[in-house]
Amino acid sequence: MPEHDPKRGKITWHDMQTFYRKGSKTPPLGEHQLMPVMIAQYHQINPLHIRYDYPLVLLDEPVAPGETGQAGGVVHSLMRVIDDLVTQVVGTGDEAEILRRQLYRVEADIKSQVAEAGSGRLSELWNAAVEHVCAQIPDSRKREIATTGLQHATDALQLDGKVISCDEHTLSQLLWHVWQFYWREKGRPVREEIEALIRQLTDILRVDEEKMEEANPERLRDSMGTNDVDFNTLSQILRQGHIQTTLPATRRERIQTTIEKLNQMKRIYGNVPPAELLVHDFASAKTIYATQMKSMVEFFKWYRIGVLESQNKYKEETFDPLFADFDLTDLTPEELNICPPVLVDVSSDDLTGEDQAALLDILDSNQRIKMLLRVSDVAHHWAQMATALGSAFVWQTTNSNIERLFHGGTDGLAYAGPALFCIYVGNSAHIPLLSPYLRAAVAVESRAFPAFLYHPGHGTTWASRFDVTSTPQPERHWSLAEVTYTDGEEEHTREMNFTYAHFAAMDTRFANHFLPVPQTDWVENMVPLSTFMAMDGAEARDKVPYLLLVDAEGSLFRAVVSREMVAKTRLCLTRWNLLQELGGINNSYVNAAIEAEKERLAAEKAQELQALEAKYQAEMDQNVGELTKVIIDKIASGLLSESSGMATFAPVTTPATAPPKPPTKTEETPSASEPAAEEEPEEEAITFDEPYIDTPLCTSCNECINKNNKMFAYDENKQAIIKDATAGTFRQLVEAAENCPVHIIHPGKPKNPNEEGLEDLMKRAEKFN
Repeated sequence: MPEHDPKRGKITWHDMQTFYRKGSKTPPLGEHQLMPVMIAQYHQINPLHIRYDYPLVLLDEPVAPGETGQAGGVVHSLMRVIDDLVTQVVGTGDEAEILRRQLYRVEADIKSQVAEAGSGRLSELWNAAVEHVCAQIPDSRKREIATTGLQHATDALQLDGKVISCDEHTLSQLLWHVWQFYWREKGRPVREEIEALIRQLTDILRVDEEKMEEANPERLRDSMGTNDVDFNTLSQILRQGHIQTTLPATRRERIQTTIEKLNQMKRIYGNVPPAELLVHDFASAKTIYATQMKSMVEFFKWYRIGVLESQNKYKEETFDPLFADFDLTDLTPEELNICPPVLVDVSSDDLTGEDQAALLDILDSNQRIKMLLRVSDVAHHWAQMATALGSAFVWQTTNSNIERLFHGGTDGLAYAGPALFCIYVGNSAHIPLLSPYLRAAVAVESRAFPAFLYHPGHGTTWASRFDVTSTPQPERHWSLAEVTYTDGEEEHTREMNFTYAHFAAMDTRFANHFLPVPQTDWVENMVPLSTFMAMDGAEARDKVPYLLLVDAEGSLFRAVVSREMVAKTRLCLTRWNLLQELGGINNSYVNAAIEAEKERLAAEKAQELQALEAKYQAEMDQNVGELTKVIIDKIASGLLSESSGMATFAPVTTPATAPPKPPTKTEETPSASEPAAEEEPEEEAITFDEPYIDTPLCTSCNECINKNNKMFAYDENKQAIIKDATAGTFRQLVEAAENCPVHIIHPGKPKNPNEEGLEDLMKRAEKFN
């Protein structure tokens, strides 16, 4: 099998066909590093020169929305921090433009520092970057403007925290950071209640001690100022009088024990969650969770006892038996909700058989165990299996979308049950050409690792629980990108599907499934992979699929894809299509129902038309027959008159009822022999010029509402209707029809004949009308 080496000579059509059928035992790519053309344009850009979600700033204190002009939250991207500062301190004019540029240079300098050191404090990185940037400005005037402006920016930077880059440790740090703030906010009111209860119980003991102290002999002597009284005897008498007003020994002991237990458990609701609640294997997580819940049962038992004692409602004969058997089943949902969960941080590479069994047990339980599974290989399908069990919160995504990652994480932490965060981080050994961020981005773009959310707390239906919209272009089979490349002679721009095979082409483990063919050996029977996959068997028989790849020098290749890789790509697409269906996109049941309804309506309409045509034909035949009889009678009458000596032939007169004109589909011709019926109002002619929606088939996906909520609206059943066709453009109607997952929007004809691009829009609208 030929390798990617021009010295080996021409790669023939036979070579390509053989490779497609059998692949290669040795990687044809050899030592060459090729990647899809749509990725090469990003790979060649220095990450320090582009602005994206990383690095991240893990804030020391949460920022409220709008505070100091910045976005709220506990995690910010460095890009957002800089953008907020630009909004705050940069005005207009030449000097403002100088400051703007220097702020972006500070951002790049901080990114460079983090790339080298891995992490650092924002304040320290900022000061170093400002000093470095100012020192590099040769013009003294610009340097003075930048120094002054950056000092204002430094003063406005009222936040600090740890800055981290995108690597294999990012998710672990992010989860623990978010968990700390989440638990701090959740635990604060609980801690305040515990402390208030401890104060109440302490006051009860203090008051009781003061009562006992009143009968102390020394205190009596000091208060009376004389030695003429036997104060010991007086103390005994007073104590006997107080015996009914002081606490019984059993109650005093119970209150003291309650205070002790509450003080022990108070630390759980402190500013930092207990470190022992973070573990790194699923088997240990189950054990620690069981131990922790025993402690929580004990805590809530004593908390309830404390509340009863503070209200002087504890009756030993009633509550002693109850609390003797107090266990996990006695906790209320509200109490369970404030039990701290156990966090698990595991790499998919470290999963043992015991771990996998423990993971399945946790997912099929109601235990509040939150699990971060850092996935290095897209072949793992734990999230799909967890979703099938139905009881766990499941969030599958990559670390390339920080905002969605953050919100999914907080939702999972708040869910009253197990949560699995299945996050793809990739493996640099498998895909060495891409940075961690790009690895994550291409995994989700190619559908190799699609993003989806399953939230059992959102309802009882798939529509309420399941969401795939965090996957880019979720309505499409493959994501589509416009790519510009050169073949060495001229530049080309075309739209390309980004498939699983494109992702696999960068993975060294699949190198034997791609045969790079130089331009000199290209033939007509090579077709793009997505086109090949859409062909039927006969059409594809004399074709081979290819991907467009480039090498480090920018040379363009068509890489023949093996049949086995085509099968893997089809399997990936099938899995994605099933997820789409669960998410309400391209649902086969809905599509089948729509087609069946269309066929039923078409058949019903055809039957109505046939019945109308038969009716009109019968009436026409009847009217023609009656007219013929009248004419014959007149002729006969004329002949008789002539034979009796009349000089002239009587003219034939037109019957009172004029001959009927041929009936149309929208009007009936009354019979000449029947009495004239009352004219019925003419039915309005059917027209398809007006836009309309097959409302009963609407899936409430929000696509049209989001497009224009003045043009589209929901009815009382939350199904779409056209509210006002004039409230938007014909383009919006056409785009809404194209984006509708069940294709029930019919744009009709444009209202504005002068709208731009109308000819193209009407062509696009034809298939929906």
